[in-house]
Amino acid sequence: MDKREFMRLSVHEIKTPISVIHGFADLISYGIISEGELEQTVERIKKEALRITKLVDELAFYIGIKEKLTDINFDTVDIAVLLSRVVRDIKENTEENIEVTVSGEGSIKGDAGLLTVMLLHIIENGIIYNDREIKRLICNIDKKQEKVILTIEDNGIGIDKEEREAVFRCFYRIDKGLSRGNGCNGLGLAISRGIAQIHNGAINIDSKKGKGTKVTIELGE
Repeated sequence: MDKREFMRLSVHEIKTPISVIHGFADLISYGIISEGELEQTVERIKKEALRITKLVDELAFYIGIKEKLTDINFDTVDIAVLLSRVVRDIKENTEENIEVTVSGEGSIKGDAGLLTVMLLHIIENGIIYNDREIKRLICNIDKKQEKVILTIEDNGIGIDKEEREAVFRCFYRIDKGLSRGNGCNGLGLAISRGIAQIHNGAINIDSKKGKGTKVTIELGE
């Protein structure tokens, strides 16, 4: 995606929630919203405002990574410890029924903050794009010489073969209904791939529609 297309899509993504806010604000100012509907309308406005804030923050983060503007602090990172911490934080902040297993171990030289962001995006995708009553994720860490191979496999809705690479494009969404309803803006995997590349790594997806998704992350020298 060239910079012109990126700018066009970014503006579109920002303008959409702004239009929603303007619409509800007009309804309130014209007195069209009843007292009983006012609280719900204000909450919707707040939700859209938070959506804009999150989008702008993630756009700035993505640009910082792509343009090498982000400060990177490499240190020894235990991937198992980091992954367990991310899983714990997600469980504490969701009402979803989640089962996550983590096995294996391995450490690399990396930026713990950036790697945390990458893992959050990937695990959250495995939860959001999942219509099962129990959302299961199986995480395995394998150390191969200087590299760590991390696989995260879910039992979610899966991805068509034709979309496996497209999901790494900015603002691409598999299921717009599921993603928008959960505040996703289609930047998570683009950001995650950028973070993997900073760590001399790569991210690939193996998936089948309706059968879940397996994300393989390779990190290290």
